[in-house]
Amino acid sequence: MAAENPLTVYVDLDNTIAVYNKVISRVCSDKKIDYPPSLVTKQEISDYFKTNQMNDTWTKIQGYCYGEYMEYAEPAAESVKLLEKLREMGYQFHLVSHKTQRPASCLDVDLRQHADKWLSNNFPNVFLTRLFFDTKKEKIQYIQDTKPDFMIDDLPEILTECGLGRKKSILIHSSSDEIHKDYTNCENWSETFNYISTVENISSIDR
Repeated sequence: MAAENPLTVYVDLDNTIAVYNKVISRVCSDKKIDYPPSLVTKQEISDYFKTNQMNDTWTKIQGYCYGEYMEYAEPAAESVKLLEKLREMGYQFHLVSHKTQRPASCLDVDLRQHADKWLSNNFPNVFLTRLFFDTKKEKIQYIQDTKPDFMIDDLPEILTECGLGRKKSILIHSSSDEIHKDYTNCENWSETFNYISTVENISSIDR
């Protein structure tokens, strides 16, 4: 793997490198929105509002999280260090996200502007490009057309529909031991780093 023929890696944004668990708690506290304190993760809190017929409330929370409160989002553990290390090894990273310009709620905020600022503050030297799409369909079509060497995402349906295959598709933040035909499960960024940087994996990539 030489710099003259670098491997291209596409990386998703929300819940892949940007983690919102603490942001949600902050938003709900500031906006006086109650939910059981035993719920910690974004998925748990999201499920609570959706199962209690409070979808509009959850949509509004997301608008705040991805907008004015995004500055409080945390980079996923070790993601900054390991992506920078891979970049130094010759990998090329592109941010590929289906983040709309405006939130589904009625908030007047530019979500992509806040995302760009967050990326500049947390990953200033990593991504060659930052691409945002309005829909999953547009994002998937772009990935299918450009065929990166690796795609890292937190949504299994994205990886499945892209059709890059198990070797090139990484489902991040997945603790599943299941061997899936469409993607490889990696529990954290350390596992992801080890996977895409191994000689065994690199030599098996069909470019």
